Amino acid sequence: MAEREVFWNISNHWLFYFLSAVAMLIFIGGCYRNIYTWFKGWPFEGRPDAGAVVGALVKNVFGNAKIFLDDIFGGLTHVFIMWGFFVLFVGTAMSAFDDYIVHYLRGGVYKAYALSLDIFGLVFVAGVIMAVIRRYVIKAGKMNNRSEDIIVLLLLAAIGITGFLIEGFRFVAQPPPWMNWSPVGAVLAGVLGGKATVWHVTAWWVHVGLSLFLIGYLPFSKLFHVIAGAVNVALETMPPDVLTLEEREKIEEEFSRRHIIAGDACTRCNRCETKCPSNLSGEALSPRAMNQRIKDYVKEKYSISRMVQVMLKKEVPEMSREGVFKGEEAWMCTTCRACVEECPLSIDNLDIIRGMRGLKVEEGTEVPAMVGDTLESIFKYGNPYQGQKNKRAEWAKELGLKDIAKGETAELLYFVGCGASYDDRLQKIAQSAVGVFKKVGLDVGILGNKESCCGDPAKRLGEDGLLEEVISKNYELFEQYGIRDMVMTCPHGLKMFREEYPRYQKKLEIETEGTVNPQHYTELLARMLTEGKLKFSKELGKRVTYHDPCYLGRHLGIYEAPREILKAIPGVEFVEMKRNRRNSLCCGGGGGRLWMEEFEAREKISEMRARDAAEVNAQVLVTCCPFCMSMMEDAVKTAGYEDAIEVKDLLELIEGLL
Repeated sequence: MAEREVFWNISNHWLFYFLSAVAMLIFIGGCYRNIYTWFKGWPFEGRPDAGAVVGALVKNVFGNAKIFLDDIFGGLTHVFIMWGFFVLFVGTAMSAFDDYIVHYLRGGVYKAYALSLDIFGLVFVAGVIMAVIRRYVIKAGKMNNRSEDIIVLLLLAAIGITGFLIEGFRFVAQPPPWMNWSPVGAVLAGVLGGKATVWHVTAWWVHVGLSLFLIGYLPFSKLFHVIAGAVNVALETMPPDVLTLEEREKIEEEFSRRHIIAGDACTRCNRCETKCPSNLSGEALSPRAMNQRIKDYVKEKYSISRMVQVMLKKEVPEMSREGVFKGEEAWMCTTCRACVEECPLSIDNLDIIRGMRGLKVEEGTEVPAMVGDTLESIFKYGNPYQGQKNKRAEWAKELGLKDIAKGETAELLYFVGCGASYDDRLQKIAQSAVGVFKKVGLDVGILGNKESCCGDPAKRLGEDGLLEEVISKNYELFEQYGIRDMVMTCPHGLKMFREEYPRYQKKLEIETEGTVNPQHYTELLARMLTEGKLKFSKELGKRVTYHDPCYLGRHLGIYEAPREILKAIPGVEFVEMKRNRRNSLCCGGGGGRLWMEEFEAREKISEMRARDAAEVNAQVLVTCCPFCMSMMEDAVKTAGYEDAIEVKDLLELIEGLL
């Protein structure tokens, strides 16, 4: 009957058990050390939804879905290694269970077991070879390779190959009639020779030694991402942490538990850099490098040696954060969320960078002058443009709009936003919005001079005290005038009202009689288009492309509504840029960068995006975000496309076609 003796040809079993115990103790100690550092960060609140966690784990951990995006070869490589290793590990556990508890691996069950292990062992070795080719041939010079990377790959390859050699030499020394159920071992048996029993013992101990070394090495290497990555994926199903200023001032730690776990989850795969607009433009920002610096800083701060020194009451030198918070780097992030979309394990670099900015603002160190001016302007004037409060509604004085703050009533509030209220160019978007709303029969009003900043700049720049004040005042304003339904032209404001405000409302214990229901104008008009209430009477006759605003697309998932409206316009030749939807390139204006000086770079981010539009021969570049409008209109001029490409907000495009 088909079966196999576990310790065939092997003596000194005690040595195996001793080495196994040592490896497990090192593994447990390493895991404890890592998890201990996690709990040194400030805690997150709430609990993840079990259904969401299971879905995320199945999709992004077991299914490797995000690894496959735009990289089929990389996805297959990781799947082969991960599932090959997992099945081999389970096979080893099954063998131990069979030997010590219930002997069930025999007959047909053993044949299926042997065949499965050979197939997945071959898949595992193939995956390791593919990883070497991908990292050192296909992506040569494009990845952040360290000596650890090749060591891990060689270690995995050696474990897989020695496993097959054990099987091959065993078949040479004692060929069973069922050995064809182990096809790889059977093939090797046909080419191996010599003193098979001696070589079998040698290969067995080498294989065991390497495998046990891997177990002990795992918590101290990038391989720990198999644990930290799964935890990070689970945590990212929860909303980002929200700390009030009062809570933050009581916390000594620089990072949250999420941030520290993210550092352990990061494998330096470099995918974030390939999508980061700042990095692509030649600026110094590297989300990958930032994650690794945080990881190294935290590991050093809570290292065993420092812990021992503290226990012995010896003087411990202060840890310097200079290596973590490098100069202007924290301010280069556009908060476009491309890195989060691209990361296979959903590491939220935006939250990490916002935390860094918050510490800089709190300490008053390395804060760009224009950032300080912007935050001060919001505090003084209720907007980042230093515009007078009593002039906020001047753009609308000839439009006959209802002013809800003056006692007039309307079914829908148009929350204009700071840009469209004070910037001469962006005011045209607001005026077009009013024209379109009237033509489609919407009863819309504004808050006039009572309207104030939504708080997006304060949020993105890390000024929590100012943010809380803005949110509290806006909730008071909405309650005072009974605001419930609103439409917006700015995706940044929509993000704030739809996602951020409810979190802060709960934390700040702000009581309201009802909820505020914000929507972007593209959502509203797309719905009216479906209902037959939005109809075009004129043709455009131009080649048009659409730029996805980061805060409308990647942040809020609104991709199709603007496209549905554009494609419905008669005479439009709609063409997509190569980078679109979740792969869209940022305009470079998010994250407060609209109010910063340009950083040193090879090329402006906005000019890179203008070139994308020029490559598809677009006559009109359409967007639906005031920030994108400002950045792209300047970019087509500075990049030399002013005579070829016209930049318009979608509202401006359709106003004259209704």
